[in-house]
Amino acid sequence: MEGGSQLLLVNLRQQKHKTINDITSHMKYVESVNTYSWSPAGDQLAFAYGDSSMGRIAIYL
Repeated sequence: MEGGSQLLLVNLRQQKHKTINDITSHMKYVESVNTYSWSPAGDQLAFAYGDSSMGRIAIYL
């Protein structure tokens, strides 16, 4: 399975979405957002972002 180029969060109740790539776009050296996982409670999203030589970890609440 090949991943896409954007990570989206969709709120089905409010019929709205956020693109995680847009949230990190102002940060320096961000080429991709990848390796994401929800917390056990489902209220936080952890993901890695960065360029191809190094990655950073973030948590979206």
